[in-house]
Amino acid sequence: MKKTLVILGAAVLSILILALAVRLALKGGADEAAAETSASDRDSSVIAAASASISQAERISPPADFPGRPADLKLYSLDEALAEAKSAGKFVLVYFWTSWCPNCEIFNTQVIPDPRVLRSLKESYLFVSIDGDDDPAKLGRIFKVRGYPTIYILSKDQEPALVIPGRVPADTFAHVLTYISTGADAKMEFDEYEESLT
Repeated sequence: MKKTLVILGAAVLSILILALAVRLALKGGADEAAAETSASDRDSSVIAAASASISQAERISPPADFPGRPADLKLYSLDEALAEAKSAGKFVLVYFWTSWCPNCEIFNTQVIPDPRVLRSLKESYLFVSIDGDDDPAKLGRIFKVRGYPTIYILSKDQEPALVIPGRVPADTFAHVLTYISTGADAKMEFDEYEESLT
């Protein structure tokens, strides 16, 4: 009897593995077709979906404050930032973080308060802060955030200009912010821009 159960169990397991392999193969075909969609179309649809997904209650809820935030760095909800960006002539920076993330803590307390970073943020960006553990609009899912911290920089026309997954040092982040805000990203690669600063 035990041998029969073991053999039946192995057969069932083999069938489940085969079904999973078929499902993954079918999904892979769908993924390949989706990959043919241009990146800018995908990114633009992310912004549109994010904006459309915000309910009226979430539109008026304040952005998530984070530990270590400089008092003079104004926070915006995504809806406020998108509405104000064009008229203010500023970029939108969407910052996804969590309280349990050690890289977020470093970013919050060492990178954002850096004088070069803070100056650039205040001059050229509308700062949106989203706590990944308290995200009622599910913006992390819509923006396809896979880890923390993740930063999206949206152009003045609300098109994705850059995605930064993970923490970067303060000097590099300051360079990234000026690279985007000065329009250097339209003229050269970031490596070339950093070399031009030396």
